[in-house]
Amino acid sequence: IEINRIPNNLYSGLLFEKYVNGLTWEQVAEVIEKDPDYTRKDLHSKALACFEEINPENTRINPVITL
Repeated sequence: IEINRIPNNLYSGLLFEKYVNGLTWEQVAEVIEKDPDYTRKDLHSKALACFEEINPENTRINPVITL
């Protein structure tokens, strides 16, 4: 899974819980012990940016999919 290449455990955990386990934002926030709005708005965008940095060829696709 490409998510595992993200060096930041918080970001990789967030993306894993959302895109692999299919949790809601509220559930993801509970798992990572953060505020739901902060998780969805701030952390999610930072996690996706980190994913895109290490996977520039897979920009704007589901972080789980490997082409």
